[in-house]
Parts: sequence; C-alpha cells; structure tokens
Amino acid sequence: GKTDHLTFAGLSGSFKDSTLRVDSLRLAPRGGDEGFMKDRKYRGSRLQLGADRLSAEGLDWGSVTRGTDLSVRRIVLDGFELDLLLDKRLPSRPGPKKARPYPQQRIAALRGPLAIDSVILHRSRVQYAERAPTADKAGRLRFENIEAAVTNLTNDPARQTERPARRAAHPG
Repeated sequence: GKTDHLTFAGLSGSFKDSTLRVDSLRLAPRGGDEGFMKDRKYRGSRLQLGADRLSAEGLDWGSVTRGTDLSVRRIVLDGFELDLLLDKRLPSRPGPKKARPYPQQRIAALRGPLAIDSVILHRSRVQYAERAPTADKAGRLRFENIEAAVTNLTNDPARQTERPARRAAHPG
C-alpha cells in the first residue's frame, strides 16, 4: 500500500554466480499497526512480510535487469514471516464487496514470464490476528517453525503440470 515501508540490512549479488542475497528484509506499514490505522475510514487487513535472509540461486540477471521476466532456479527464505491483522473496529466499506484474486490468479496475470523452480521456507512463521470491535487486543493464531517447499512456480502454461508437487512439513 501507499504507506508500506520496505527495509533490508544487507544486499549482495553476483552476476557471475547468478546469485542474490538480502538480509533482514521487511515490508510493513510505516508506523506499525498505528500507522496502518491512521486516517483510515473503513476496516482493512494489515499485511507484514519479512525474512531473516532471502537467497536466490540460478537468477537470470539479464532478464531481471531488462525487466522482461523473472527466472530463478531456487529461492530460500530463512526465517520468513507472514503476519496478517484484520482490525474490525472500523466499519466495512459500503457497497458490494469486490472479489479479490487468489494468489495463483495474481501470478497468472503478471505481465512478464515468471519461472521459479523452487521456493524453500526454513524456520518460518505465519500469524493471523483479528481484533473485534469491542476487544482490547487482537486474538491471534500462530504457526511456528514451518518448513515448506513450493515447486514449479510459473505463469507459463507450457511449464505447468496437471498435478504439481506440493510438500509441507512441521517438525516434531
């Protein structure tokens, strides 16, 4: 959104090795939850994303720098965090609700080709929080220490398979 703030502590890459590394990557509203709620008239969902480290291997730097497509062999997200908050203290937006596209619809709608062989998540966390209109604080549902792999992430119909492989694990 217009008030989101992207930060990172370190950035390095190699054209020769086709790699990229980003440390302490965060995308969050400026001013935290208070900044998100400031000047809002209607309720909304606040999304925060982050990773302790993002590593990309087999990155096609030529295509990325030309802006023609994104082709990567492997992305590893260490300490990935997705945090979603729905604050219901404000009224809903009047009028009919618009259907939001699913993630696979967003990927299919990208302008340029996307081809990522695998996305690996280590030590990841997902949190959903909801604050009722009369609650002092939000209730939270949190999943910790997620290990997951997503394979063949693409918007190219020729690379898509009828039954793509999916795997997720939660250790012990």
